[in-house]
Amino acid sequence: MEYVLDFLDRERIEKGRGRVVGSISNMEAEAKSGAVMGSAARRLDKLMRHLDEFGLRRSKGQRGLHTAMVGKMLAKVFEGESDAAMKAAMAKHGIKSSNQQLMCITPRRFGKTTAVAMFCAALAVSVPGVVISIFSTARRASSLLLQQIKGLLQRLPGAASKIVSSNVETIMLRDGIHNSKISSYPGQAKT
Repeated sequence: MEYVLDFLDRERIEKGRGRVVGSISNMEAEAKSGAVMGSAARRLDKLMRHLDEFGLRRSKGQRGLHTAMVGKMLAKVFEGESDAAMKAAMAKHGIKSSNQQLMCITPRRFGKTTAVAMFCAALAVSVPGVVISIFSTARRASSLLLQQIKGLLQRLPGAASKIVSSNVETIMLRDGIHNSKISSYPGQAKT
């Protein structure tokens, strides 16, 4: 990968007659300044923007949780795009890790359910074709979470029209040719 990036940088220098036209480091600087680089970067920008468009004030803990959750989904958001573009977008949004595992230990009344509902709604609208599965402690909790996600989707501009079906376990959204699916299940079938 480094060889390819070095080659591209050399090509840009030669085409620019000795000046760097668009090196990877310049691309990262552009991303920090707010320049959009590709469709995945636009999806990530949209996801981050949607988290603030629900009309709810997120706590510092919820903001941190959302940033960590976005980091875990970067592989899906940047599917088919370069690692350099993903790293530049991470720098722009202050995302430190793209590992796909996350463990959070929080106290009661922290806002976990609302934070998860906000994230799932924003992700489903921002990344067409995503499939989200949530497991709750019991059927009542899973149903209430899905109702909260649906309510948040209806608050986002244009998102309510994308809902094609909704029941006690699943919400389906259609964005052009892509279908996104959010399912919420009880942890045990008998509850």
